Amino acid sequence: MWDKIKEIYASGFLFLAVAWILSHLILILLHKKVTIMESNKYILWTEITLTAGLLGFAIERIISAFGGL
Repeated sequence: MWDKIKEIYASGFLFLAVAWILSHLILILLHKKVTIMESNKYILWTEITLTAGLLGFAIERIISAFGGL
């Protein structure tokens, strides 16, 4: 059951990550550049931490998909 829950979360995270990247690429296409600024350092560190966690989760899912290499 835990593997099924992780699979659902991984799929959702993958969808959100790709949508986020696609939205930035479309904005670059439309405006020729994108400037992102976060003035609140706590929010910035939270975003960095969550993104790093997402990357770790994705790596874990890739490793498990290949049978644990």
